Amino acid sequence: MRIIYWLELVLAYVLYLSGAYWLRRRRLERDGASVVLVYHRVRGGRAGVGEMIGEHAFDAQMEYLAEHCRPVKWNGLINADGKGIQVLVTFDDGYRDFFTRALPVLERHNIPAVLFAASELVFNHRLIEDTGEPDEDVFPSSEDIEKAVISKSVIFGNHTATHRLLPSLSIKECDDELAKSQAAFHQITGVRSPVFAYPRGRQEDLRDDVAPVLRKHNIKMAFTMVPGLVDADTPTYAIPRIGMSHVNDPVLFKVKLTGMLCGLVNFKNRLQKQ
Repeated sequence: MRIIYWLELVLAYVLYLSGAYWLRRRRLERDGASVVLVYHRVRGGRAGVGEMIGEHAFDAQMEYLAEHCRPVKWNGLINADGKGIQVLVTFDDGYRDFFTRALPVLERHNIPAVLFAASELVFNHRLIEDTGEPDEDVFPSSEDIEKAVISKSVIFGNHTATHRLLPSLSIKECDDELAKSQAAFHQITGVRSPVFAYPRGRQEDLRDDVAPVLRKHNIKMAFTMVPGLVDADTPTYAIPRIGMSHVNDPVLFKVKLTGMLCGLVNFKNRLQKQ
């Protein structure tokens, strides 16, 4: 919904120029805050409005996080100590541009990240959606995967095997999806993932009865696409994330980072559900 994007952009500049953003950021820095960002695709060059994030914008955002925030690993997320804004960077799905464009930026800025990979997409080259792109632009090569496995900047997170939405599955099918992807991660990386992200991840895509399945597969945290900040009361299996996939404007990035636009995003998601 392009009009919602423009509303986000206009509201971000109003909050930024009015001083509301600066007050919010100082309070978060003073009290300590934890934020999880989620990206999907990184386009070459400078992506235009409404497109997936461009590699130049992504580089600038990671530089900002390195200089003004505290990038953390997944297991340091909820241990905010009142010093600055802690940020966990995550990616969903596992298309090739994560490996070729995003990972080198993360390594250059020394920022840890989680790649929530749909194992059939990443390891078996099976589409979870038709992008219309050539295969070599969609699927990571074996060399791409090998570099990610040995990188100190990324761990693989579970995003199911085929990216099917959990409410459409039986509990046994949910179990099978996690078991298949965990086995693939173990085969390729030598470990099973301790973290999980719900496919699509909106409120209607979550389900409470999947918690025993997550525990069965030693999942310690599960992440959603419901926007919000993280605090001590955040449910372990329903951690919010702030979407940055289309955020190429630096002011919009800074304002979204503070959680000030979460209400507008929730409104957009409700509209798209109808």
